[in-house]
Amino acid sequence: MKNSLYLVATIGLVLSFACNKSSDSGKSATIIVPDIRPPVQKNLSSTLISGSSFSTASFKTQTTDYTKNCQADATAGDPCSGLSSSSEKIRCIMKQRLFCAGPVEVLNLLKNVDDRMGEIEARSTGTVPCMSADPSDASSEISFPGSTSFSHYLQCKDSSIKVGWGKKDDVWYLRTANGAAGGIYSINSSEDVEGYMWLRSEDKTFSMSTGLIRLKANKTAGTVEMTGGGVGLGFCSFHYKSDANHIYVIANPDGVGRSCDFNGDSSVNASDWVEACVNASDLSATSSLSDCTSLSTSLTAPTLGRAQTTNSSSQTWDAAATAPSGVTLQTFDIGNYLNTLYTNTGTFSADVQEFSVQ
Repeated sequence: MKNSLYLVATIGLVLSFACNKSSDSGKSATIIVPDIRPPVQKNLSSTLISGSSFSTASFKTQTTDYTKNCQADATAGDPCSGLSSSSEKIRCIMKQRLFCAGPVEVLNLLKNVDDRMGEIEARSTGTVPCMSADPSDASSEISFPGSTSFSHYLQCKDSSIKVGWGKKDDVWYLRTANGAAGGIYSINSSEDVEGYMWLRSEDKTFSMSTGLIRLKANKTAGTVEMTGGGVGLGFCSFHYKSDANHIYVIANPDGVGRSCDFNGDSSVNASDWVEACVNASDLSATSSLSDCTSLSTSLTAPTLGRAQTTNSSSQTWDAAATAPSGVTLQTFDIGNYLNTLYTNTGTFSADVQEFSVQ
């Protein structure tokens, strides 16, 4: 059920806050892009990402606790289904789906974008005419749930791989649609990262992970906020926020089959949502949800969740359950909408110049 997702960042001429990079040829690169994964990773608990592709340590326990440890054998079945409490299950799903090696591993999706831009950097050993062009405001070209736009400016495009990038006022932007994944991101001079990433199901079978995630990472505050949902992500809808001390999650995890009836009472409603407050140091549940009050009351984005959608075989996938009081839920179609979003993301204005090196 797991799949993939890509993300997005920015690019332009050499900036003073970017790390020095060079091509394999030994020549200096004209384009140097600040990576988006490292500042996001720095804001995350090292315990949370232990066992991931980027961990420096791993928990070893006689009886594996999957709220803290990544599942080693992906063929062994769902490690979260047998847990007794809703709090344990939501913590397990968060850990396994978002922070363990696999198609929806957030940090690896960010790294994929950094790697793609690194390839473009390596090709930029010379004059890049498009980087001297005036940034083109492309914000109106794509729209997100709630008719929300994402402000971004582009200067260059590589139409062959459907990647566009630009820089304006010390903020870098990148927009990409490749394979099943699309995304758009920004990173500023403080290394704050924002954006959207999504996976489409072109044939609308939803046989692979399909969904949308919104990400905000504030390096100065040390916070990461994410919200999204879909099929194969573990959540019909979720909202996550963390700081150095705690992790707060409120979510409507998947029910059986195509349902969002998480508690299995044959009714899809607010009772299918679960909250958890987690100690960042060891991923244990805190003694009280009130320990996460500062996080739960400072969510900056509406909560995203999937809308009811019919697949290519006329099977209906439930919409995320009605949100509890205080949660503003914005739903999105995981079929036509994500396919259209992908198409629009990979289609660039004629005002954006093709990437070339002289």
